[in-house]
Amino acid sequence: MDKKKSFSLNKILIISVIFTFVFLKNFSLSPEKKISEYTHDTWTTETSLPQASVQAIYQSKDGYLWLGTQEGLVRFDGIRFVQFGSEDISSFFEDSNGVLWMSTYNGIQKFKDGKFEIIGKNEGLSSQNCNNILIDSKGQIWAATNYGLNCFKDGKWKSFTKKEGMPGDRITSIVETHGGAIWAGTQNGLVKFEDEKIETFSIKEGLPHNHISSLFESREGILYVGTMGGGICSIKKGKILPCQFSKKLPGLNVTAIYEDKDGNLWVGFQPGGLARIRDGIIDSYGIKDGLSDNTVWSIYEDREGSLWVGTFGGGLNRFRDTKFSSYDSSYGLASDSAWVVYEDSQKNLWIGTDQGLNCLKNGKLTLFTTKEGLSDNNINALVEDKEGALWVGTDKGISKLKNGKIEKYGAKDGLTNEAVFSLFEDRKGRIWIGTNGGGVNIYENGKFTSLNKDKGISENFIRTILEDKKGNIWIGTNGGGLIVLWEDKLTIYSLKDGLSSSIIRALYEDREGTIWVGTRGGGLCRFKNGKFESFRMENGLLSDIIFQILEDSNENLWLSCNKGIFKVSKKSIEDFSEQKTNKILCTTFGKSDGMKSSECTGGTQPAGWKTYDGKLWFPTIKGIVSIDPENIKFNEVVPPVVLEEILIDGKSTLPLGRVVAPPGSDRIEFKFTALSFLAPEKVSFKYKLEGHDKDFIELAPGRERIAVYTNIPPGDYIFKVKASNNDGIWNETGVSLSFHLKPQFHQTYYFYFLLLLLTLVFGALIYHFSSIILENFRIGKTLSRYHSKHLIENLRASKYASEQSLSTERKKLTIMFGDLLGFSDFSDRCEPETVDRVINEYLTEMALIIEKQEGTIARFMGDGIMAFWGAPKNMEPTEQSKKSVKAAVLMQEKMAELEKKWLLSGIDHTLKLRIGISQDYATVGNMGSKDLMEYTALGSAVNLAARLENGCVPGKILVSYPIYVATKNLYNYEEPVMREFKGFARAINVAELDPLKKV
Repeated sequence: MDKKKSFSLNKILIISVIFTFVFLKNFSLSPEKKISEYTHDTWTTETSLPQASVQAIYQSKDGYLWLGTQEGLVRFDGIRFVQFGSEDISSFFEDSNGVLWMSTYNGIQKFKDGKFEIIGKNEGLSSQNCNNILIDSKGQIWAATNYGLNCFKDGKWKSFTKKEGMPGDRITSIVETHGGAIWAGTQNGLVKFEDEKIETFSIKEGLPHNHISSLFESREGILYVGTMGGGICSIKKGKILPCQFSKKLPGLNVTAIYEDKDGNLWVGFQPGGLARIRDGIIDSYGIKDGLSDNTVWSIYEDREGSLWVGTFGGGLNRFRDTKFSSYDSSYGLASDSAWVVYEDSQKNLWIGTDQGLNCLKNGKLTLFTTKEGLSDNNINALVEDKEGALWVGTDKGISKLKNGKIEKYGAKDGLTNEAVFSLFEDRKGRIWIGTNGGGVNIYENGKFTSLNKDKGISENFIRTILEDKKGNIWIGTNGGGLIVLWEDKLTIYSLKDGLSSSIIRALYEDREGTIWVGTRGGGLCRFKNGKFESFRMENGLLSDIIFQILEDSNENLWLSCNKGIFKVSKKSIEDFSEQKTNKILCTTFGKSDGMKSSECTGGTQPAGWKTYDGKLWFPTIKGIVSIDPENIKFNEVVPPVVLEEILIDGKSTLPLGRVVAPPGSDRIEFKFTALSFLAPEKVSFKYKLEGHDKDFIELAPGRERIAVYTNIPPGDYIFKVKASNNDGIWNETGVSLSFHLKPQFHQTYYFYFLLLLLTLVFGALIYHFSSIILENFRIGKTLSRYHSKHLIENLRASKYASEQSLSTERKKLTIMFGDLLGFSDFSDRCEPETVDRVINEYLTEMALIIEKQEGTIARFMGDGIMAFWGAPKNMEPTEQSKKSVKAAVLMQEKMAELEKKWLLSGIDHTLKLRIGISQDYATVGNMGSKDLMEYTALGSAVNLAARLENGCVPGKILVSYPIYVATKNLYNYEEPVMREFKGFARAINVAELDPLKKV
C-alpha cells in the first residue's frame, strides 16, 4: 500500500445527470438523523475486499458498484467482490455505450466486457500518470495528468501546461459546471476553461489555499473547492466565497466532496474522517465513531440512497437509513445488554440494562446506578404508578424513583424474593410484583402480601403480569402455565387446557379482548372465546420463543424473539385459524433492517413498549431498537438482474448473445446476480430454463446465486431469471438468454435415420432366423412325439456340429424292455376309443418317467416299450444301472396308480406291467433304410432284456446280475438265481425285484 500525496475528485456532475431517470422515491439518508444513527457497515480485506484503499466509487448503468483501488478495478454486487486487473485507479466515468473510463497511474484505461484498452503517451497523452478523467457535455474527453491537462478533441490530444498558462503542471481534479465551463484544480491554483479562454484563481483571488484537491458543483450551481491545508470554499457566479462553517470542520485537508439527493454536503478529510453539512450544521464521523479509517478518499450515493465512503487502508464503508433505529453504548447507553424499555406519563423513555437505568429525556440520556441509590444495576422490570413514581425491579429488590429521590424495598420490607422480573399496576393502584422464587407480591397501602405455591398458585417464578379489561389478573409463570385471578377465584391453565407451553414470556390483550400469550417453545397462543389456539414456526412464525407482543394501529402484532423481530397481521392468523390459508404470513426484521443484533431479550417486563407517537421499542443484546410502523421506509427500486457467467463443463463463457454449447456438454451452470445493495442478503430469485423446466424455481435469500443443469437433452432453450429486492419488489422482466446445446452424433436425425435403417435390416434378419427357429421348434415338437428328447437334442446338435454324434458305435448300454400282460385280451374286448385312451395314457406316463431318468426310448411296440441308457448321452455303467432301475420302480408305481384309476372309470380288466433290464455291450446308432431310419440298439444285451421281460412275474422287475450288483444296496431284491433263457447257451444269473417292497 502506497501513501498518496494528492487526491482527486471522482464524482463528476454529469454522473448525476445520467442517473436522474432512476432516482425514484426510495431509501435515502434521513437528514434529521445524526450520522451515528445510520446503519454503518464496513468491508475490509478481512471480509473479502481485494484491496483496502478505495480511491473511487461509481455505480454503472447496469447497477454494479465499481471500486477503484491501488491494486485494480473491483466490481461489487453487494455479496461478492470481483477484481479486474491491477492498476492504481483514481477516478471513473461511464460513457453512453457502457464503457468504463478510468484514470490510472498507467494512463487512461477503458474497460468493457472484461477487457482493458490503454490510452497513454503513445496515443498522445502528455503524461502516463493520470489523476482524473471527464467526458464533458460536448463529448470531449479531459484527462488530469501529472504533466498538464489533456483534452481529446477532433481526434487529437491537446495538452495544457504552464506553457499554455496553467498555474501548475500537476492536475488533481476536473469538473464541468452547468454553464459548460471546465474547472481544473492544480497544486498551484484553480483554472477555468470557457470559450477557449483560461482564467486562473489563487490565494490572491480569495482561495484559502493554492493546493486544490477536489471539486464539486451542487445542484444549485455552487462550485465547492476543496484544498489541502485550507479547508473548503465555494464559488458562486464567479465569486469566491469563504465557507462560514469551514473552521468547524474536522480537518483542513479536503479529499472528497459530494452532495446527496437531499442536498446535504458530504466532505472527506485527511485526516478527520467524514463530515455532513446541512443548513450550516456540521455532523462529523471519524474512526472513534466507527469509521474504518480517518482518511476518506471517495464518497458516493447509490440509487437506493446508501452513502458509500472509501478510505485509505480502511476499506469500504456504507451508511444507510434502515427501518429500525438502534441505540447502544456508543450512543450513551449504560450497556449494550438491554432488558426492558418503558415510557412514562411524561414521555420520558426508560431503558433498563445490566449496568444501570438510562432515562432519555429531550434527546439527552441520564444514568442511574447503585451510585445514585438503585438497589442493583441489573434492571429487570419497570412500571410507573398513578402518582408518577417509577418502580424499578432489580436482582436485589425494588427501587422507587420519585421527585429525584430513590426509595428501596427488599426482604426486610416484606418481599418474599428480591429478584424481581415483572411489575404491573392494576386499576386499583396495587403494584403486582413477579419474583424469581417468591411467587407474586402485591404492594397495597404500604404493605406487601404474597401469593405462592403454598397458597395455590402453580409456580413461584413469575415472568409477566397483565390486567384485562374485565379486571382479571393474568400471571405468566416460568413453568407453571398461566394463572388467572378474579377476586378470590384462582384458575390455572396448563398444557391440558390447550396452552402450547407452560413457560410464559409475554401477555397482551387487544382491543377486542383477545388475550395473546407469548411462550418459550410453544410459539404464540391466542385465548379467544374461552379456548386456546397455538401458532408456531411450522405455521409460518419466525420463532417458537416469543419475548414481547405489541400491536400497531393497523392491527399487526409485532413479536420479538432471539432471531429478530417479526410482524404478523391478526387477519393472517385468523385466516389460518379458519383454514382459509395454509400458512401465516409474517415479515421478519434483523440486522439488515438496522438492528445491530437480531437477538432480542425477554423474560422481563416490559420487554418492549409502544410509545405515545406510535413507535415500537425493543431491547436487544446490542442496545435498544425502535421502528415507526406508520412510516416504514420501503425500497421501491426495482433491482437490475444480471446474468454474469455461464460455465459449460467448467469452462467459462460470457453471456453475450446466443450461447452455443458443444456436443456432449453435461453440466451447464448459470451464474447471476441482482444489484440491490440495501439488504442483498434478502434478495430473492426465481429462474427457469424454458424447454426444460415447467415452472419457475424459487431461490431463497442467502442461497448461492447459481442455477445448475445436468444431462439436459440437446436443443434450444431460454434461460430466464427474475429477482426481488429486500422489500419484495420484483423485477418481473428480469434477464433472459438464448441457449443452444448441440447434439452428439447419436442424438442427430442422421443417427436416428441410420438407426431406423439398421433396425429394419436387423428386423428382417430377426424375422428370417426366428422363422427358422420356429419351424425347427415345430418339427422338434412333432418329433418328440415319436422319438426321445435326448435323441432329438443330439439330432439338432448334429446339424450344427457333426453327424458323428449319432453315428453307429459299440458301447456298454443298459437295456430295458417292458410290456403289459393281458393287453391283447383287453384290446379285443374293449371299444377302440377305450383302448386308445388307455394305451396312450400308459405310454405317456412311462415315457415321462424314462425321460426324467435320462433314458432314451428306442421304440414303442404296441403295449411294449424299449429304452436304453448310455446313448446318445454318455453315462457311466453304474449310473446307467441306478437310473434304469429307478425308472422301472417308478413305472411300476405309476402302473399301480393307473390300474386303480382305470378300475374307477369302469375298466375291470387286469393289466400288469413286466420289466426286464440287462447291461452289456451293444451296437447303437441310426439303423434302417435310406429313407426311414431308427435310432436303436442291437446285440445280446437287447435280446437278454427282452427275455428277462418275458420271464418276469407281472408287476415285478427282473434284472441281470451286473444291474443287481450296482443297485442291491438301494432296493429289496430277491436272492439272485441262475435261470435258463431261450437263445442263450448258458444259464443267466438274475435277480427279481418287487418294487412295492421297500429297503
